[in-house]
Amino acid sequence: MMVGSKPQAENRLVRNQLSALILFEQISTTLKRAKQLKSEMEILLSKISACKDRMSLARFLKGRLYGGARVKMLDDPQRFKSVSLYHLKARMGDGALMAKVVVRPTEAKEKTAAKETKAKPKKK
Repeated sequence: MMVGSKPQAENRLVRNQLSALILFEQISTTLKRAKQLKSEMEILLSKISACKDRMSLARFLKGRLYGGARVKMLDDPQRFKSVSLYHLKARMGDGALMAKVVVRPTEAKEKTAAKETKAKPKKK
């Protein structure tokens, strides 16, 4: 939690950053917020994979995400598989440590697996 902030403001900030992360598939922010965002995204992905019903998924996402991100996740719930955190240089103005949070789409792993299977020689 940020120093001197209200819990509602903190929740809205996390919700906004989660939505931006889903829409743009990467976001740069301070290291502290990036760690929090990564853990929230991992929780979100695990709960999405556990949801069986589309209606319960829609209700769950309504409380966690804003507009376009909610629609993007409802269209393809299994779109993202993992979340990565990369450390960046310190910010120029105040020297705050920066990080980039990136979500990995499922298709990227499937494409690499398909390339690996094509590369193997056939046995006769």
